[in-house]
Amino acid sequence: MPDPTVSVLVPVHDGEAFLGEALESALAQEHAPLELIVVDDGSADASAEIAAAYGARVIRQGNAGTAAAVNAARAAARGELLALLDADDRWPAGKLSRQIEALGDAGLIYGDMTVIDGDGTVLCDSWLELVWEGEPPSGRSCFGALLTANAATASSIVLRADLSRRLGPIPPHLRCADWWLALSAARAGEIAYLPEPRTGYRSHEGNIGLGTEGPALGRAHVRRAATQRCFLGEVRAGEATPRELALAWNAFERNVSEALAHLGSPFESIVPLGPAERERAWAELGAQHEDPAEALAAAVRALAANPWEPAAHAALEAAWELVA
Repeated sequence: MPDPTVSVLVPVHDGEAFLGEALESALAQEHAPLELIVVDDGSADASAEIAAAYGARVIRQGNAGTAAAVNAARAAARGELLALLDADDRWPAGKLSRQIEALGDAGLIYGDMTVIDGDGTVLCDSWLELVWEGEPPSGRSCFGALLTANAATASSIVLRADLSRRLGPIPPHLRCADWWLALSAARAGEIAYLPEPRTGYRSHEGNIGLGTEGPALGRAHVRRAATQRCFLGEVRAGEATPRELALAWNAFERNVSEALAHLGSPFESIVPLGPAERERAWAELGAQHEDPAEALAAAVRALAANPWEPAAHAALEAAWELVA
């Protein structure tokens, strides 16, 4: 892709402590960005002023969460490629140029992270080597592998703007914007992975995901479970292998269990249920599927709609015996 234009998308909420360093790391790239777009998601600090001082186009909105901020930035971007950058992270030199070179025919590319503290000291050289067994997912048909956990963290992602438009907005109730983009891109076609250079992920007390503890960690598990439920509720046979579906469902249940452990909340508050979800579960269970793989996918869809439904658990066990 010869010299594509790149829009850097930066959602921020009260991020004045590290925002300047994040923007400097984008402006220092060998492949100069076409634009910096900073979406100020209801900050009460000087984030918007700092962004403006670095020449960013600043979009202000009431506090609506990361997904809404990323959606606003995506809608405003003019570049051929969109590069996500969290306000507390930083890019290493050559990050954009290396990823653009490696993009090939893929619609999205992501990479590994080096975990750093507030002062920039390296705490962990490779995050993915600690949390992902084997080679991180890439290529075509890796949607199923990504259902289990998110390997594509926000500040490592670059995606094509035309693909972004086809994918549409991230559902506003979901908070894992990066995971939604990676799963949606993998479902649409090919994604790529490049381990180097590694994005600097900032671990600090304001994190909402990696490195959190207590109730904050519980809320992170809720966000993960909600994202998994969204995709498991519409998964089709052929999009994931039976083993991938089993691993994804087990991971969903673990996220709910971890949320319970850290929040002490009842299950229904973590996975909200209503009449529509119960009816959707029964509709999935009432359909007849001669193909064992489709029967398994239908059982997973029913459970995603209503994880409490005993008939859905029985259908999952029966379908698994046929495909295992």
